[in-house]
Amino acid sequence: MDNSMVLTEAIMPNIPFLGRGKVLDVYRVDDERVLYIYTDRVSLSNETMANGAPRIGQMAAKLSWFWHEKLSTFCRSSFLTNRLSEFPKEFQEYGELLYGRSIIAKKLEIIPIECVVRGNLSGSAWRDYLSDGSVCGHYLPENMHENDKLAHAIFTPSTKVAAGTERNITLAEGEDLVGSRTMFIMESNSRRLYNAAASYALMQGIILADTKFVFGKDQEGDIYLAGEILTPSTSSFWDVNYQSDLRYDNGYVREHLKQNGRKELPTYLPEDILNSIYVRHYEAYAQITGNTCIAN
Repeated sequence: MDNSMVLTEAIMPNIPFLGRGKVLDVYRVDDERVLYIYTDRVSLSNETMANGAPRIGQMAAKLSWFWHEKLSTFCRSSFLTNRLSEFPKEFQEYGELLYGRSIIAKKLEIIPIECVVRGNLSGSAWRDYLSDGSVCGHYLPENMHENDKLAHAIFTPSTKVAAGTERNITLAEGEDLVGSRTMFIMESNSRRLYNAAASYALMQGIILADTKFVFGKDQEGDIYLAGEILTPSTSSFWDVNYQSDLRYDNGYVREHLKQNGRKELPTYLPEDILNSIYVRHYEAYAQITGNTCIAN
């Protein structure tokens, strides 16, 4: 693998740096706008790997913009432009770094709730179900199996309880944290976005088993969709014929770590796993967008 194709940290010395998430590096544009840079970092729910996979950041940026355009009638998005030619001139010197992996967005105060919608019983939802038959306050039928399709998609929010650690919460707990109106808007938006995206993905041969949305408020208190949108890092994409046995997401990394363990933290992934991550992300990107070229 050519490491020159992997960006795990975006550095622009002359631009004010605002923060670093699991995948996104965020820089200030002005008082009303920020720049998202989609890196090639590989993340799971509670850990970011030490090394990255080639070009997955570019695919995440393009997928996020694709969904932003396709789902624009369902929810307000913070995205403003992904055209480098429209970026302020001080960013032009970093064109090689930014090309194909950056989006200028509306500056928001991020709401500290991750809005997860699930169509299948997997991951942390499956573990919660085994505990008491419920997931985030939703009581499910008895005798369900891991990865089963749910009768209806369910909203299962989570919040951070410590650095890198998330906890599933009920709707009522979310209302206590951010208010009932905010929680209602986020739940409604998340359900609409998930249902529309899942229907579209299924037509492309992909099951959207679950996904995570992030929202933020602008200075007027209006709520917008932010960050990554329906990418393999924030979603579980399964092949419609092979179900969870063929995944186009980071669940493949989780299975690798479960089988091989962690010798050190942060975890370094072997080259064959990184290349497989690239292939799986590419399959999701190409099937969903219909575009086989990452560069365009």
